Amino acid sequence: MFLDKSYLLLSAGNALLGHVAPSLRAFTVDFDEKERQLTTRFFYDGEISDHLFDLASCATVEIELNSENTELYTYQEPIIRVDYPKKIPFEGNLVYLRYEPNFEGFYPNERGSQWLKESDPPYAFLFLDMQNALLAKVTLALRQVSTLIQIEKKMIDLYFWYDGKISDLEYELASLATQNSGFSFPNFSIRAHIERIDFPHRIPQKGGRVVYSRYEEMSLLID
Repeated sequence: MFLDKSYLLLSAGNALLGHVAPSLRAFTVDFDEKERQLTTRFFYDGEISDHLFDLASCATVEIELNSENTELYTYQEPIIRVDYPKKIPFEGNLVYLRYEPNFEGFYPNERGSQWLKESDPPYAFLFLDMQNALLAKVTLALRQVSTLIQIEKKMIDLYFWYDGKISDLEYELASLATQNSGFSFPNFSIRAHIERIDFPHRIPQKGGRVVYSRYEEMSLLID
């Protein structure tokens, strides 16, 4: 396989960090090996502004293709308006899906970590497991999710950082994501830390790896 699927999903997830606007409903990525064509699809709710186009374009160009011959690739970047509650026409591999009522079970749900090799690092497995676990669990108030693995102690810590008062629904969604995060680590204990830190206060780096972050104006952050 010219481009490993697990690497594609890892790279797409990393590229999306910091580029998730409130109106982004879903993000998918696909690669046509025969044509060597990378396709990203951004599905937005409401009018698509120049700012949203810029966020989508920045995320696409940050996807690393793990090849010395990147000039051989072609890119497609459909940026599509699909207003809620219209059904999203899912194509390709689902990387991100925001929370919407009654969405659970009505979207593609293929766990990316299944394509990893045993020799791949633990954070790669956890990143892809969390990418899957967070599908339809991300509310507008969720600022960031980060992870910390302690291999010797067989312990995983998940940090969910919210902007504003954390609702019962958000506690429930974070708990559900936590329950679904340990697919590759069946013998590990997993602890969820669900905390509030309001924008523009900077999020403390307690976790070892960020797996989700929404778009925020970096110049406005304060310690």
